[in-house]
Amino acid sequence: MKSRRAGFLRGAIADYDEIGSANKKDPVARFVQTCPAAWKPCSSGARTMNDDASLLFITPTYPWRWRMRFLQRCADDFRPVHNLFWIVIEDGDETSPEVGQLLAQSGVQHIYIAHGPTRRWGNAQRDWGLKYIRDQRLRGVVFLADDDNKYEAGLFDELRKVERLGILPVGCLGPWGIERPIVRNGRSMRWSADWRDRKYPVDMAGFAFNSELLYEKIGDLWKWDGPGGETELVESLIDSPDELEFLCNDCRDCYVWHNLPVGWPAWMGVAAFLLRRRTPGFLRRKLYGVPGVANRLEERSP
Repeated sequence: MKSRRAGFLRGAIADYDEIGSANKKDPVARFVQTCPAAWKPCSSGARTMNDDASLLFITPTYPWRWRMRFLQRCADDFRPVHNLFWIVIEDGDETSPEVGQLLAQSGVQHIYIAHGPTRRWGNAQRDWGLKYIRDQRLRGVVFLADDDNKYEAGLFDELRKVERLGILPVGCLGPWGIERPIVRNGRSMRWSADWRDRKYPVDMAGFAFNSELLYEKIGDLWKWDGPGGETELVESLIDSPDELEFLCNDCRDCYVWHNLPVGWPAWMGVAAFLLRRRTPGFLRRKLYGVPGVANRLEERSP
């Protein structure tokens, strides 16, 4: 059974690359690694999201100083989760042997391909992942899992509750350290978030959706070419804010922490984030030169 699952994935990648090879803009999978795990292709026909729903995680990545440590943390967070399929896209013209080895040893069902280089905030890489899910008709809950986030165990059960499109809080963001909608009686009253001029001021990890919402879309799926792009994708998937599903106890509980340094507890990350946010720029480098926080945030800017 394990070999048949692996064979399915290899065949799916081969078919996808054959289609894309006619267009130089389409990626070619230079390295694909699959690991036996609980994930398996869903049968045809309608599927209701439940405790056994597949989780489809998309992670763009590129070489940066602490990448391997953060990817290892992601792998550790994802390993105990059943039915999780990890799509990792390298922003480069070839894959990294180090990343390939980490993924091969992770125990997480995954594919790893190279698409780039673009160095445009992971936009083209997310688009590849979304189109792969669409074109292969993978069924499950799609989640954009950046490699520098910390994912707590409570997240995964919350994601399986998604019927169409769910919203969840993200820590170490926003004016008060947790970016989220303020929900009353099942409706969003306002957003505690930055970029509030956007219709849906959410972070990349602040929403998840049913993969079937992608099936009827044509062409590129992630069309934004600058920083952000979250609200544009959400707006393309739903027609009204009334369709939003608020996860995590009406967005009161937080299980995702943005740019949290490895080994830090969440409270320390929030405190450091708020300190950095409120420290004047000319003092920031002197008072907040902690390796792995302010310096890394600046270093990651393309």
